[in-house]
Amino acid sequence: MSKLSIKNGFFSESVKYPLLFLLVLLLICYVYTLFYPIPTPIHYGDIGIGADYLEIGDRPFYFLENSNLRGRGDGSIKPAFLYPFILKFLKFLTSKLGLGKIAWNASVILIASISAISSLFFIDKSANILFDKKTATIASWIFVLCPYTLFYCLSGGITIYITLGVSSFTYLILKSNIFNYSRDGLEIRFTMFLLLINTLFLSSIRVTGSFFSIIIILFLSIILYRKSIKKLIKLSRTDKLSTYFVFTFCLAYCFYQIKLNNNYLIFSIEGFISEGGTFFGVEREFIRNQLVLNSFEEANQLKSYFYIALWKIIDFVSGLSDIRDTHTQEYHFISFFPFIARIFVGLFIIYPINISAFLGTFIYWKRIRDSGFWIILFASFSCLLPSLLGVAVTRYLIMVYPPFIIISSKVIGLLKDEFYRQLTLSN
Repeated sequence: MSKLSIKNGFFSESVKYPLLFLLVLLLICYVYTLFYPIPTPIHYGDIGIGADYLEIGDRPFYFLENSNLRGRGDGSIKPAFLYPFILKFLKFLTSKLGLGKIAWNASVILIASISAISSLFFIDKSANILFDKKTATIASWIFVLCPYTLFYCLSGGITIYITLGVSSFTYLILKSNIFNYSRDGLEIRFTMFLLLINTLFLSSIRVTGSFFSIIIILFLSIILYRKSIKKLIKLSRTDKLSTYFVFTFCLAYCFYQIKLNNNYLIFSIEGFISEGGTFFGVEREFIRNQLVLNSFEEANQLKSYFYIALWKIIDFVSGLSDIRDTHTQEYHFISFFPFIARIFVGLFIIYPINISAFLGTFIYWKRIRDSGFWIILFASFSCLLPSLLGVAVTRYLIMVYPPFIIISSKVIGLLKDEFYRQLTLSN
């Protein structure tokens, strides 16, 4: 039996043990949550197969027709169609088979788990292409050990679907002959086919996916055009026709989805700007009022702009790392475990990964630029920028986390090597 490798097999050595660990962990959690669902900060929701009410974020909004989003709106706010379709189809299927809520919970959680496992493969392969096997191993373990991976599997939420789309886009960019000139790189024609599939999936899941896809498509079209003009890439007539068709169709589909979800976008922006809750113990509405009251004079207005910018940057960094106060005033009950778990994960897992990813972007910029990986980074960061308006929550980061995990893994590997080198010298 031939040894599986990156080139001749679906599994690489770097993903073998993280995959096994994730599968065992998921199985244990399936059994455990069947009898003991895990509480969430919201009083009426749990996660896990045995949950009486599976806590999917904004579940009524995704699951029910003509529902208000978070109890607001006039019912005209609609999500992208694919995720609600999955939930309703699984509900229809389990009902037809005469099965109850546990079967529906299990099916929703299973689909989310498959998305996570698929994301793991794409992260591993992308890290192998961009850097090396050691980086891929670290990246795979980070993704598997990150509690949010397990959380979004057991909740069946939409977040892990976006993660899948971003990780597959990452692999597509790095593997394509547009940047990857190796013999096993993806041909342009096949690249366009996978680009079409990825765009349709991401744009149909969430409006964020449409913006992410548009950025990818625009940059790819410009780069492909410039390289074909300079004769760096040879395109046959069929390749050109398929490329033009895919780019045009994907852009049209993305803008169509944005138009369909226009009310959702407006609502989200208004919600971000008027966000309630506290900012490190201070009411956000109080901060807004103080900044407005002190901005009548020209000097005070400049000072207010400075404070607003400082506030938003701090909120952005702390919120994405889950080092924050509660953003919403809608919680009627907070369970201690999810609260303390969120703070712990933010301080000791998410924040160090974010810092190392930030540093790694500068350290390995040449490799990031030459491989086309910068396109994924730019698209991912662009999807996070709306958080500067006031809502910086980790789930928005987890949606686009794969490229940041990969860069962070390279930095962690570098620090690990330096640590052992210093240890050897000291001995």
